[in-house]
Amino acid sequence: MFSVLFSATSFATLAVATATVLNLLLRLVIGRVIARPIGPEVFGQLATLEGVLVLPALLTRFGFLVASRLHIVRTEKELQRQEATGAIFLIAILRGAVLTIALIPGTLVIRYFYGPEIASAAMWIVPMMVLLPLAQMVPLLVPAYGRTSLLVQCQLVGTIGWLILGGAVVHMTSPTLSLLAVCRHLAILAVIPVVLVVLRPVFSNLRGHLTALGSLWKSYGIHQYFAQLCDQGATQFMILLLPVMAGPSEYGYYVLAQTIAMQTGLLSTALFQARFRLIARLGRVPRKFFWANLFCIGISAAGILAIQKLVIDIVYGPAFLPVSRLIPGLVLAEAIHSGYRPFITAISGWGDARFKYTSFIAGPVALAIYPLLIEYYGVTGAVTATILLMTVWFVLVVGFYRMFHATTLPKDMSTTGE
Repeated sequence: MFSVLFSATSFATLAVATATVLNLLLRLVIGRVIARPIGPEVFGQLATLEGVLVLPALLTRFGFLVASRLHIVRTEKELQRQEATGAIFLIAILRGAVLTIALIPGTLVIRYFYGPEIASAAMWIVPMMVLLPLAQMVPLLVPAYGRTSLLVQCQLVGTIGWLILGGAVVHMTSPTLSLLAVCRHLAILAVIPVVLVVLRPVFSNLRGHLTALGSLWKSYGIHQYFAQLCDQGATQFMILLLPVMAGPSEYGYYVLAQTIAMQTGLLSTALFQARFRLIARLGRVPRKFFWANLFCIGISAAGILAIQKLVIDIVYGPAFLPVSRLIPGLVLAEAIHSGYRPFITAISGWGDARFKYTSFIAGPVALAIYPLLIEYYGVTGAVTATILLMTVWFVLVVGFYRMFHATTLPKDMSTTGE
């Protein structure tokens, strides 16, 4: 287990983990510099706006991201990967145009449910959405390239950009929700130049790569698209009931608690981002990675639970202390989520369209439990629903992995000694 984490060959894992920890520390600075001065109400409105924009972004993915990731994993030569990147960039720009057009009438829906202030801020962001799919490529596609340094750079660029822009607005002007939202999305888009410079897309042999991507899209991507709509779309839609039913401040508390609790998967994420290409191409998870993952989850969860209340008080201030009561439950949810990360990493390399059926089960579960629990228990109900949904996902993912890989996994382990 420890060889996975600390051996000389694990520099990539260590680099991602170091950058992730640095990113976390910068987010704490952001909490002190930005979130604390604007207070729970504006913080909740900003979180609501970002949450609302997730839905149209998800609707316009069309399954191309997962198909692109699989295409990159299966592409051997560097020049071919650069050509594939060029084709993926073109598709991303087209997706951005569709997203921008869809958001123009979508702001009317936002106004109806979330009020004129959030809708006005959304209008300022709409023109920037044409570039959003390029930024979305980073967390999903970069691990498939095996470019750990790029992932590290992009993690830091976005966070530092938001710290500088948001901090300047909060402390040098009278901050409005619209101005904060523009700065936030400029920081998100700041990763695009880094990606362009490092990945160096080549716009040749487009027809060949678009044909290959189209084939993967038809056999795998479109199936995952409908699965994501059923699962992620349903979950996000249900969570967005919270600001409607309980107000933006309560939603802001939930988002902040979730952000802190997600650090439970910090080391686990670093491990499997650094080894994504290896495991995806192998198609299975060596046993030592399971033990390493459990160690990462345990040490992260213990650390967060020990210091979370002190961190909230010092960094965000007394106004945000209600967040601390939500964190233990969300830490449990994130621990369960991180527990099935090894299986997801391996399944990503299979290109198996049958995996969509797990989402067709999880989506209706989300639709059933979120509104019921939020209606009766508010933000605490949302936390409980998240725990239940992550448990369902754990059973589904592990069950799928063992069902379709059970005949080879024990043999592989016994022959490799892993």
